[in-house]
Amino acid sequence: MLFASTRLTLVRELGGEHFPESVFTTEASELTSEGWEKHIAHEAKENPLTAEEQSLQDIKDAEALESRGTRGQGLAQGGRIAIRADEGIAGALQKLGSGGSDNLVQLRMDGASETLQLVSVSSATPSSLASQIDAKEPRFSFYRHDDAAGSIVFISTCPSGAKIRERMLYAASRGNVVSLAQGEGGLKVAKKLEATNPEEVTEQVVLEEFKSEEKEEKKGFAKPKRPGRR
Repeated sequence: MLFASTRLTLVRELGGEHFPESVFTTEASELTSEGWEKHIAHEAKENPLTAEEQSLQDIKDAEALESRGTRGQGLAQGGRIAIRADEGIAGALQKLGSGGSDNLVQLRMDGASETLQLVSVSSATPSSLASQIDAKEPRFSFYRHDDAAGSIVFISTCPSGAKIRERMLYAASRGNVVSLAQGEGGLKVAKKLEATNPEEVTEQVVLEEFKSEEKEEKKGFAKPKRPGRR
């Protein structure tokens, strides 16, 4: 994973236009004329990949995704978001920010189309958040806290059982999703939480985020001490 994550940076520095094709190998013996012929023959076929080959292909696809952003309208440029998203998402986020009984909006990325989809709109409390977020699929969740400001908390969860490509897709899309929420959704994201499994997003974790903020505010506006007599 370390080599895979740094390979793209190296190619960029050297000039991606100089490398029309990338070849993934696990053994040095594959870098022979015979190995190359096998590679060409393999590329011409559409046979099912082995688990190892599929894993390498997932990494290759994920790297390509990271280099171009989510497919569709392109990356966010010039302050504008251009992520492919289903209709209804912007409206759900806008409604979340305006108040109401529903305070949790869950979104998912469809791996095949790389499209952001609306999963559900529901009501939750800090103690019930973990049980309402899907524990099997990665999720982007926007939760409106019950403090006086109605602070919006962005929660990104990606279970350890998710495929490599799914994890890379969500990592590459996270910033664009927040930009979408703040731009088209009109939300002001006050807190961001990242977790592997939803069960990590406990009531204590959520409340601690806001307690630390309260402590900083009290410390920042502490009454100055009265100067002593001279």
